[in-house]
Amino acid sequence: MTPSLREMKDRTRALQEHVIDEWREGWRFWSVRIQAAAVAAGTVLAAMPNELAQLWASLPPELRTAMPPAVVRWLPILLGLSAIAARFLKQGVSRHD
Repeated sequence: MTPSLREMKDRTRALQEHVIDEWREGWRFWSVRIQAAAVAAGTVLAAMPNELAQLWASLPPELRTAMPPAVVRWLPILLGLSAIAARFLKQGVSRHD
């Protein structure tokens, strides 16, 4: 059963009460950007583990020693923690209208 237009408006109004005022500017928040990077990194790691291992093996040895595999494995977690920290920092929202 599909909801009526009135029910949809009521649901939208109820949802708007729980969303921050600056939700349209959310893409500019560093916490949102960092979380998006963490999701992307986690998705790539989950979807293509063999390809990433081949890519890692093809890198020059100097670059591999500069960034150990543990860093790559922990990158999504580090990004997530960074996002939490960024959410507590003052972030100016610049308007480019």
